[in-house]
Amino acid sequence: IQREEPLELALQEDKWTTLASLQELFHERTWRRNFLADHGGAQPSPAATFFSYRILLPYSKQAILTDFSQLMDRRIANARGPFRQSALLPDGSSPSDAVELRLERDPVVALLCPALGTLRFNHVAGLETQNRLLVVSLALRAFELERRRLPHSLSELVPGYLAAVPSDPFAVGKPLGYRDTQVKLNSFDGGQSWYPTLYSVGPDGADDSGKAIEDRHSSGNNVSKWTSAEQTKVYAIKPDSRGDILAGINIR
Repeated sequence: IQREEPLELALQEDKWTTLASLQELFHERTWRRNFLADHGGAQPSPAATFFSYRILLPYSKQAILTDFSQLMDRRIANARGPFRQSALLPDGSSPSDAVELRLERDPVVALLCPALGTLRFNHVAGLETQNRLLVVSLALRAFELERRRLPHSLSELVPGYLAAVPSDPFAVGKPLGYRDTQVKLNSFDGGQSWYPTLYSVGPDGADDSGKAIEDRHSSGNNVSKWTSAEQTKVYAIKPDSRGDILAGINIR
């Protein structure tokens, strides 16, 4: 189980680090010429130096610091709220108003800020959700071994196996979904595995009663002919996925 550090704390640390780096750069008389090399990943060269100067010419030091801080503060605030699939733009961002949209599209500010949409989705789908599903899966297994049955609801796991039922990162204020039935997964090597119906509602926010995210367009319907990579792709979790994240099946 990976350590689940709140995304807003990671963004706050990134903000402080970048501000300190900018303050150091701005003490140089040639900061405009060196900006892309320091923060844009450009290789130092006469052409890159000239291009950097031309790009940064309309910007003042204070404008860059102000716009960067403003956008990061908004991203930190957004990171505390729920993931909203419907609000995502094509680049993976989710601006809340016209000011934030302007900042998102500013080329200089964009160089300084991490891509929040992708970062946020990976954190929610790959860390928060998987950690919570794993913890509850282990509790379900312990319950089943001791009592020879699955619990009728996750509340039966409290307090003997869990301190509390974890909330669903994709459904604010609601617990992870569960049904006391098992689902069968046909693996690529011809075997079969059974998993409790434990799930998160996933990126679309709709409760599909444990119907797993599944995309067979590129792999076909013949499960026995799937490779391991194809099986992983079929059950991959993406920002635009429809269906639920089912424990043991949809692993990011």
